[in-house]
Amino acid sequence: MSIPVYMFAGFLESGKTSFIASVLGDPGFTRDETTLLIQCEEGMEEYDEDKLAKSGVSVVYLDSAEEVTTERMQQLAEELMQDKVGAVVAIEPSTGEILVMASAPTFNPDELIIGKERGNNYMRELNNPRRPLWNRAVKSRYPPGSTFKLVTGLIGMQEGVLRPHYTYSCHMGYHLGGEHIGCHEHRSPLDLRYAIATSCNAYFCYVFRDIIESRKFADVKEGLDKWVDYVKSFGYGRKLDSDFLDEQKGYVPDAAYYNRVYRGSWNSYTVLSLSIGQGELGCTPLQMANLAAIVANRGYYYIPHIVKAIEGQDSLDSRFYEKQYAKVDAKYFE
Repeated sequence: MSIPVYMFAGFLESGKTSFIASVLGDPGFTRDETTLLIQCEEGMEEYDEDKLAKSGVSVVYLDSAEEVTTERMQQLAEELMQDKVGAVVAIEPSTGEILVMASAPTFNPDELIIGKERGNNYMRELNNPRRPLWNRAVKSRYPPGSTFKLVTGLIGMQEGVLRPHYTYSCHMGYHLGGEHIGCHEHRSPLDLRYAIATSCNAYFCYVFRDIIESRKFADVKEGLDKWVDYVKSFGYGRKLDSDFLDEQKGYVPDAAYYNRVYRGSWNSYTVLSLSIGQGELGCTPLQMANLAAIVANRGYYYIPHIVKAIEGQDSLDSRFYEKQYAKVDAKYFE
């Protein structure tokens, strides 16, 4: 896939500092009459002879057979994001390879490395209020929304408070006392499958409360922290350890957070919006795409990465080949 290396140099890492250096190579240098001193991590290093330039190695993003389809997917993602703010990510579940990534608005990298105006161009993009230099795919935090209902349902089944045939009623939303979370019109009561198909808010409010109010926990605070533990196993609220520099972890609020905000005075109604991916929950588009990979794999994922291979290396870092398991049994994904 013909993607300039400089497009990724600002975002990529491998867990080893040698990765970027090996890709970019070494320009070398020629001494003048004086000894050359070069600043390095260990301090000043002295060179008393010339240093030859060294070519960088090739980075493989895709096999040739994958190029055409994936290039079209990338183009489509970029077209869909024209005049929008956000990101698109697509992952191959069987490997964790990132097939498509688009962040919008974007910028022309040529303007930042070529020509006399490159410095001015950089400052223009840096000061742009739409932040085109910000890779929203791995750094921005968004509410996961209704897609997160899958996680709520899976945790409910793992905890034993939900079975696919369990039904709950929904009358245009969840109503209890002064609490109300609205929903749209659909058949009621409904089971898990139909609740997912219709994206019913009320159904997952009931499931969430059953999870964190379970009698197995001393109180709702302990129940919420158990729920948080499950959620983080799906890759939320922590970095996925991808090969992107500055990947952000999103946010999953725990009992300690609500204790600070409400001075210890809160209950399941206070945090009910978490059940449908709202409230204080925040995730990156990369984490959302990774959830789709977990569902496709029936409970596990490979750490997302954009580099497929590096010339002269037999393999990537071992972490990219290890299965990462969510804390929900595979049978509940069927």
